[in-house]
Amino acid sequence: MLDFHRCVAAATLALVFAAPARAQDENKERAPDDSNVPLPPPVPEKPERPEVSGKSAGGGNELGLHVPWHLEPSPEWTQDRGWPATRFWRLDHGAFEVEVWYQAKVHRPRAGGKGSNGTEHFWQGEIEVGILPGIQLDVYENLIKEPGEPVNQEGNQIELRIAPWNYGAVPANPTLYLEWHPVHKGDDRWEVRLLVGGSPFERFFLAANSITEMETGGDRMLEWGFTGAASYEVVPGALRIGAETRITWEFSQQHDDSPTDGFDAEIGPNVFFRPLALVKEEWGHWLKISCTALFGLNGDRSSEFLRAILVVGCEF
Repeated sequence: MLDFHRCVAAATLALVFAAPARAQDENKERAPDDSNVPLPPPVPEKPERPEVSGKSAGGGNELGLHVPWHLEPSPEWTQDRGWPATRFWRLDHGAFEVEVWYQAKVHRPRAGGKGSNGTEHFWQGEIEVGILPGIQLDVYENLIKEPGEPVNQEGNQIELRIAPWNYGAVPANPTLYLEWHPVHKGDDRWEVRLLVGGSPFERFFLAANSITEMETGGDRMLEWGFTGAASYEVVPGALRIGAETRITWEFSQQHDDSPTDGFDAEIGPNVFFRPLALVKEEWGHWLKISCTALFGLNGDRSSEFLRAILVVGCEF
């Protein structure tokens, strides 16, 4: 009988101490196994950009910078400098180009001075970048050799082109062009242009600029006028032939009575050539050559007889 009571007491004590421990175990959350862990969301693939002539059209955001807006790639011909004296459109975001310029101004006979019958030589090195969608930045370094003078640094140029819309979204594709031109030995200048143009039909291209340029000191010479250009693509992707014209007026309050004084007009042929495209179409953007020869139409001795411009570029 004593053994029976001892067994009952032991069983009761075991139940008293075991119940709380069991309840504590039941209240614990079960550690999740692999079947309870949600899968991570899939990583979106980077969209591929369409290719034009063996390279991605429209450049790209290779640095991974956050850009809050996006524009579609422009037609390939708009990414070329088809005419040296007439600007058009702007580079797409991420596009990068390096250019070398040479310009020769053959002066008419002058009344006197060491520049009579001389030729002015002008060199430029340029970098063009589509820094943001709809915005292009250009930076130049300029050298000059005037008749009878050694080669000197002429100055620099910093340019912006702004067109925050897709090509073809606005009639005539207007682009705002702003330039600041610090001159090494002379008065600095600023320039504003409105660029318009387009392709009215296949393989035929047009462009026009309104020009306003002014010196910040000295006589504060104001130059204003227009440029126009047209070309036809003779060999698709490789060769265009056309013409350019430039009509300007110069005005200074100290020397001129009217803003229409100082008239000058030039016109001449233009050629744009991608020689490597003849070998392989995808290589065309590696070498671009643009050349215009502008002949003076008025016989004024202060105007140039010939202004020849050659631009050699490489787009990366």
